[in-house]
Amino acid sequence: WPNNYLISVSTTSTIKLFCIQQKNLKVKLTLQLVLGIMKKLKAQLLHYTIRTENIKMSIKVVLFDLDGTLLPMDQDIFVKAYFSGIAAKLAPHGYEPKALIDAIWAGTMEMIKNDGKITNEEAFWNCFTSLYGKQALADMPLFEEFYKENFDAVKEVCDYNPLSTKTVKQLKELGIRVALATNPIFPSIATEKRIAWAGLTPDDFELFTTYE
Repeated sequence: WPNNYLISVSTTSTIKLFCIQQKNLKVKLTLQLVLGIMKKLKAQLLHYTIRTENIKMSIKVVLFDLDGTLLPMDQDIFVKAYFSGIAAKLAPHGYEPKALIDAIWAGTMEMIKNDGKITNEEAFWNCFTSLYGKQALADMPLFEEFYKENFDAVKEVCDYNPLSTKTVKQLKELGIRVALATNPIFPSIATEKRIAWAGLTPDDFELFTTYE
């Protein structure tokens, strides 16, 4: 058996571990260690423990997704509420809502395409200023203010599952390292807020990803 396993938990994956032995024999493990491996259907947490009577294995790290996994939500409703809030915040400062949303989407696509030579923050703002001019950098505090003062209103369209906190805490009690590998397209303050909505804190994870 390999000594280490890396489990990645998200709503888009079904977790299955196999040991491929000499004769290509696949042995399916009964995964019941992670009290909450998420199912795609309605992002429901499954209850699992690991049966190790005849199996020696070592799970070292579990990576969690955030939106739709630890923090249950309908992605479309979340995005609509998010854009509505940030557009309302910036409209009084000369940003036409549709054009702003289009610019944020364009910046998001640049972050997704980013090859890692620059940070996602740089990729976003390079795109944003290409559309609005360098003077748009002077409005960065408005975005930060939105996340500090207005972003919490978006929590209303998200759900809460107490098994999220229970799962993370139990994994840590078992000595398993835990990281939050959410898509790094939000600033740290926005990610920290969403972590809190899930009933967790940034300190619950060794690492959590942000656009910085």
